[in-house]
Amino acid sequence: MVKSYKLYIISFGILLSALLTSARISPYAWFNKGETSTKQNVSSKQQFINFTIYPNPVTTQTTISYVLAAKCKVVLKVIDLTGRQLAVLVQQEQAAGKQQYSWQLSKNNITSGVYILVLQVNGVNHTKKIVVYS
Repeated sequence: MVKSYKLYIISFGILLSALLTSARISPYAWFNKGETSTKQNVSSKQQFINFTIYPNPVTTQTTISYVLAAKCKVVLKVIDLTGRQLAVLVQQEQAAGKQQYSWQLSKNNITSGVYILVLQVNGVNHTKKIVVYS
């Protein structure tokens, strides 16, 4: 009986490891408090550092900042929890260094709720959850 449990646990571990590797998902992604990164290649880590939103939760305005290690094509968009794109805040090539965007929520008719900010750097998506309340 004990041998069958050990075999089951080992098989499950191997299967989970294979799935995470093939999907390129970090096994620690669920520890990031709702913040995830989809890694498509190793060089993307060199192009993106410190994606932050403050204040969060937000009422009327928030500042979104990130640091680029090199000149990159950047797209910053807002989606709701159903996956519908609500706004594209930034869509341009940006120089290396710290970048900031001050977002007035009223310009995009954003109401109270939970949204996802997607920062796409050279085709690699990085996401953060943002909470809006009135």
